[in-house]
Amino acid sequence: MKRNNRIILLFAILYSLCTILGISFLVDDSFSSIQKYPVLFSAGFLCLIFLFDRLLIRLLHAVDQPHEWKWFHRQHGHLYRKFKAQLEEHPMRTTIVSLSVTWLIYIIAFYPGIVSPDPTYEIVQFFQIPNKYSSYVNLIDPHQLLTSHHPVLHAVFIGSCVKLGLLLFHSTNIGLFIYTIVQTSVLMGTLAYTIKFMKEIGTSYRFRFLTLLCYCFVPVFPFYAVTDVKDVFYTCYVILFEIMVFRLVTQKIQWNWKRILSMIGLMILVCLARKNGIYVVAITLFVLLLSRVHRKQVMLLLVCIVSFYTIYNQAILPYFHITPGSPREMLSIPFQQTARYTKYYGDEMSADERKSIDRVLDLSDLAQRYNPERADPVKNKYNPDTTTQDLKNYFKTWAYEFTKHPLVYFEATIANTYGYYSPLKYRPYVYFRDRYILNQFGFDYQHNSLANLRAVLRAYGNSFVWILPFGLLINIGFNTWIVGFMVLYYICRKKYKAILCLVPAFVTFLVCLASPVNAYFRYIMPNVFSLYILAAMFHYFQKKRKDPA
Repeated sequence: MKRNNRIILLFAILYSLCTILGISFLVDDSFSSIQKYPVLFSAGFLCLIFLFDRLLIRLLHAVDQPHEWKWFHRQHGHLYRKFKAQLEEHPMRTTIVSLSVTWLIYIIAFYPGIVSPDPTYEIVQFFQIPNKYSSYVNLIDPHQLLTSHHPVLHAVFIGSCVKLGLLLFHSTNIGLFIYTIVQTSVLMGTLAYTIKFMKEIGTSYRFRFLTLLCYCFVPVFPFYAVTDVKDVFYTCYVILFEIMVFRLVTQKIQWNWKRILSMIGLMILVCLARKNGIYVVAITLFVLLLSRVHRKQVMLLLVCIVSFYTIYNQAILPYFHITPGSPREMLSIPFQQTARYTKYYGDEMSADERKSIDRVLDLSDLAQRYNPERADPVKNKYNPDTTTQDLKNYFKTWAYEFTKHPLVYFEATIANTYGYYSPLKYRPYVYFRDRYILNQFGFDYQHNSLANLRAVLRAYGNSFVWILPFGLLINIGFNTWIVGFMVLYYICRKKYKAILCLVPAFVTFLVCLASPVNAYFRYIMPNVFSLYILAAMFHYFQKKRKDPA
């Protein structure tokens, strides 16, 4: 009990600290509120620690107690009993039919699909039209404008769908709709499989039924089904990968080449769907290897996926003259720190400091470009001619300026990340706007005349987060701490192997901290969408009296 109480107290302190930081940075993107009212924030911090400590102790105790959901034990009508029988006997088919019915209004209203800026530029690159991403780098081949800034596989697929629509029907809309239908089908199939998976591991019917209701009526699911963006496919692959990890941790697997190849194929899809997929896969496999989970087989999987990814980037992409994306994408954290330092302490810079920064980021208007919650304005003026020596000089300056004003570096990082761990931050996730960037490049992309219906659905999507408690299901910070509570429970109950199932979610969270935008929903989307299967896994481990190891 003493051990558990200390762990719970540490967790309560961490959560309270993140909450206090969230309040301060929500006000003015800095520590200034805390510095201005230290007594108030200190008292609030101590009160939060006490409240969360008591709450966590009660929650841990409640989780281990048997409970009944009386609503599910009432007498229900014939239709409900028939639906229950169908969901029990045909979980995937019943889920797909339910999603098809409830999502149909979104498919019709937003025909041919919602095209945000990222897929717009993927299509433009596929059609070899000059664009900003091809100008951010020095192209290997001036006749090949497709770069690996966005996932090449996704760019080729969505571009091919548009090309098919143009060739067969002379219509951009039909091409986009082909893509939307494929994407929606993949998402439906993945969510249906999670319901089937829950049944396989003994998850109660009532939880599976509530999960299905969420899939049907929580607007984030149908909205992203019709939003033509790379993150939807990536999220589906990550969910399947998490299920794969669960099976590796908990089951005695009959290994054969068919199973190994299917696992490798899934992991390749994760890696090709988004660049950060390689980190999710490789780090998870490495942790499994350290934990002695199917050591020989996991080692084989790790070697195969790292080898493939290396060959893909070093041989396959260069063979097709596809230029690598700019290295600026990995430098959001130091670039934001430099930009904030320039804004508040630029007058203290020496000539050498200014020169080293200017060679990389264009110092002339760096302070004006700085946005505390978005690194893109800073990164967009990254010099494509930057050499290795230029970067070395820049990082020497970056390290030196940290020793002079370290607090501004911490402020820059927290301001750009706090939405991922503070439930107080909310950024609308609905992409749809009545503007068509794609048409600026010569395409004819238009929605239908159901503008009023789209406005209602968009209002529902943006306001859902405020419908408590249901809105917490799509609150980024809340989802992060739900996963954190699972880790706390596993540690307190010494179910250490169960923590391995959360490694993909943890790596996804770390990637979000290094991302260019604060509280960006589609970056954390794999964790939000997979919360239901993680909860089912939690229930599986919670039911076991002994650790599965």
